[in-house]
Amino acid sequence: MTSISVFKSRSIFSTVLLCFCFVASGVAAAQGLDSSLLESSLVGPKPVVEDAAKRLTTKLTQEKSAIEKSPELVKQFVEQELLPIFDAKLMSRLVMSSSWKQASKDEQEAFTLAFRNILIKTYSNAFAAYDGQELEFKAPIFNKTHTKAIVRSRILQKKKMPILVDYRLRKVGQGWLVYDAVIEGVGVVKSYRSQIKEKVDEKGIALMIKDIEMEACGDKGCRAG
Repeated sequence: MTSISVFKSRSIFSTVLLCFCFVASGVAAAQGLDSSLLESSLVGPKPVVEDAAKRLTTKLTQEKSAIEKSPELVKQFVEQELLPIFDAKLMSRLVMSSSWKQASKDEQEAFTLAFRNILIKTYSNAFAAYDGQELEFKAPIFNKTHTKAIVRSRILQKKKMPILVDYRLRKVGQGWLVYDAVIEGVGVVKSYRSQIKEKVDEKGIALMIKDIEMEACGDKGCRAG
């Protein structure tokens, strides 16, 4: 079976960034984002990503000894602190693209659950290697209607160039959720979309979902317990 994992050639820590970050200097203009709408004082998308990242990294630092004894704790912390800021359903719909409407409701739900577990697995593997890197966050850049935003950030590394990270979010009710992520020109939605389409064309929707369930959750499946 061909894995649909997108970023296996990357280092572990870079892999996690590729899965939830949106980067590129010209993207804001291309997406109709107005850079003049910088509002550092606005409580909104910046606190969402900044607080989640800091809660997770603080917990990973504080629980380092426990994690060494029970590595599965990383998965628990990621699910508790990081996953709530992701719009897994919208990301799943974007990733499946035209196949989403062709899928049954049960298939849509199964894919969304599997994709959510892919995110958990990816971040757990990545943050298991977290070693105190400092995070910096900038003020959000809003679109004209203030319904979407990009939050730029940097991960500082010793004796290496900073890793530039932007989070792309949309407003949901009174809150904000991450709905796409890209770094170094590679986006999680776009990358998975091309691979999902290839698998659907080759095997159909049902078998594609089985493949992603296998990658996300193994033989037991994502819906088992």
